[in-house]
Amino acid sequence: MQPAAQKLVPGLIGMAVPTNIVYYKEMYAAAAVLSGVEESCHSVMTTINFSRCVTAFRTGDWSGFSSLLADAARSLELGGAGFIVITSNTGHTAAQAIREAISLPVLDMVDETCRYLVERKFHKVGLLATSRTYQSQMYPRAAAGSIEFVELSPTLSAKVDQIILNELIFGRVSQEGLDVLRSAIQSQMEQGADCIALACTDLTLIRSQLEDSLMLPIVDTTLLHAIAAARMAFEGK
Repeated sequence: MQPAAQKLVPGLIGMAVPTNIVYYKEMYAAAAVLSGVEESCHSVMTTINFSRCVTAFRTGDWSGFSSLLADAARSLELGGAGFIVITSNTGHTAAQAIREAISLPVLDMVDETCRYLVERKFHKVGLLATSRTYQSQMYPRAAAGSIEFVELSPTLSAKVDQIILNELIFGRVSQEGLDVLRSAIQSQMEQGADCIALACTDLTLIRSQLEDSLMLPIVDTTLLHAIAAARMAFEGK
């Protein structure tokens, strides 16, 4: 049997460096399985000036945020990418601006996640995410009523934002930060969540620490997206 040939080149919009590394590791591990050989696939990445993204987040400059990501997508198209991978849930709030800026398809993390949740018959999902992701309502729209999402109170959401922006994007988390995230998950469990979706890619860095204290399944959007990128590279769809 001949090894599977790669059809498309993933073009990754890199955000926080620790999470970029997870994308590369998981995408290439999945590619090795899909190709049938122990070799990596061809990909391109442009890592944006992430401090500018953080500033836009803190100030609510979503137009500037979208422009940063659209510019990155244009450079990937010029660099030979066959499709775009936005390595951030919050970054997906700029997906429409990216689609308008380029002619390439965007591998949508939200669609991939909702498809996975529906296939596994989850009905009420605790969405652990940034406040921007909540405000966008992109998950409820993508699910189209097939899943109920449990969000966080404004107070808890603000605390989670700070843990993400002050700790996780730098690849670290304090005990206080873990306690905040566990409290957020506990509140979603008390509202009847049947699983927890880590709908911020930086949360993948502490998935195992959260799993240790949970009785519910955890769905990691980062892993789903990275594996889907490898699949799209070899299957072209």
